[in-house]
Amino acid sequence: MSKSFLRGLSIGIILVTTIFTLYLNPYKEEIQDNEQQELSQQAVSAYLMNKELTAITTDEYNQLKQKEKDYIKLETELEQSLAQQIPTTESTKKPEETASYSYTLEIRQGMNSPDVSGKLEESNIIESAEQLEEYLRSMDWESSVQIGTFEVNNNMSIEEIAKIITKKDR
Repeated sequence: MSKSFLRGLSIGIILVTTIFTLYLNPYKEEIQDNEQQELSQQAVSAYLMNKELTAITTDEYNQLKQKEKDYIKLETELEQSLAQQIPTTESTKKPEETASYSYTLEIRQGMNSPDVSGKLEESNIIESAEQLEEYLRSMDWESSVQIGTFEVNNNMSIEEIAKIITKKDR
């Protein structure tokens, strides 16, 4: 091997090492990562503004979740309170002294709960259509009134009539 060949080989190795060092610089990746992070944060901010959205912190999110739990708890307590205020079977029964009579209630397609309540009030089966409607609403049975023919009488409670016309708890 000649001197000139060894010099050329050495220079080539140094040149290739220098190129690889510059091209594969480990610090270059950190700089690129920082630039990408800034770009992604800017992109997120722009996206949120464009969609008219707001970013919140984890603490704010946790506070909202706690408020949701509190709301659900209050809602449950309110429903229980309303259920206690609704007359029960015993308190809605008509006095046994009144004459007992039956009524054949026909519920046709297209009739809603106020129509049925009104019909029962007109027939003197119940004292107040509003009581039956309130009971149906409190039980979430307003849309459960069934089409058909039902035998009811004036000694039945609001609760009993509601169960019959909705076919609930039978």
